[in-house]
Amino acid sequence: MAYAKPVCSRHTAPNPDGNTIYRIYPTATAVYVIGDFNNIGGLARNYLASLNSTTGAGNSAFNPNPNQPVTTLALNGTNIYAGGTFTSIGGVSRNYLAEINATTGAGTSFNPSIDGSVLALALSGTTLYIGGEYYTLAGQIRDNIGALDTSTQTTTAWAPEGPNDPYGMGMSVTDIKISGTTAVVLGYFNRIAGASRNGLAMIDLTTGIATAANPVIDQSATGVCAIEGNNVYFTGWLNSVNGIARRGFAVINLTSGNLTY
Repeated sequence: MAYAKPVCSRHTAPNPDGNTIYRIYPTATAVYVIGDFNNIGGLARNYLASLNSTTGAGNSAFNPNPNQPVTTLALNGTNIYAGGTFTSIGGVSRNYLAEINATTGAGTSFNPSIDGSVLALALSGTTLYIGGEYYTLAGQIRDNIGALDTSTQTTTAWAPEGPNDPYGMGMSVTDIKISGTTAVVLGYFNRIAGASRNGLAMIDLTTGIATAANPVIDQSATGVCAIEGNNVYFTGWLNSVNGIARRGFAVINLTSGNLTY
């Protein structure tokens, strides 16, 4: 799908008042932005906003107004799944995970239970993959990583072994991307899905077991990733991958885990 390129003049630049933009999600008509801000695009907006994809001005109709930060989104046509540390969003009480209208930001009836922060969302069909810092999802133990059937709001059978914490900073999954039959998972861990994996793992979407790909990262891949073809682009606290210097950013092969360049 071709998306319109945001064009912001010096008069209509979004100019958020906070220090951090976490992620940006462009569509054909709007750019959804999450971060540490209370004003953006000329409007008062807390943590989540929609900007005009041509001018950069805030879309006045969209105002979900979460009470705490939103850290991840998954776009789904006329609706958006949002995850974060909030307990209210879109005018309704929702703990850490919600669905909101893409035009107005109003909350929908979607309300599965989750007992901790959501840091990563990835949508594939009607399955929503969820990473973060939690222990139960829709009443089932899922230990920081799991999946929901969005049509029933119940957990799926996919239940990888949760991450092991090597740093004393709290186990967490910070990003998930889906490619075919594989989930690429980033976070604070040195073991996940039944295998030793340091901060990045490829997990089979059927079995929940780590694939054979095992990139050796000297610290942790706790940033974000993107997949194009068989390449996985990722960021994080790292100085080397597979014994070769790669500071903060690397590209590996999805199947083998070898460096691409």
